[in-house]
Amino acid sequence: KASEAARAGWLGDVDFTADLKSITENFKKAYALQGVTSKLSALDKPNADDKRILAEAKSTITSLERTAIERVTLIERCATEAKL
Repeated sequence: KASEAARAGWLGDVDFTADLKSITENFKKAYALQGVTSKLSALDKPNADDKRILAEAKSTITSLERTAIERVTLIERCATEAKL
């Protein structure tokens, strides 16, 4: 059963370029931060600042990845609705 929005065709006219760019940028940032976390995790005797930066980087990675995945999920939903 098609949704009203899909029948009207407006979902097919949505431009997801900005969303795709944001998804890509978030994953690039997360990947770059993983390099930082790898270096900090490899320190023999990390100081308090190192530990703080590591915790912040891990939290930021999680947030960036979650946001990107949420956007992908929303685009998938829109695509599914547009097909109905």
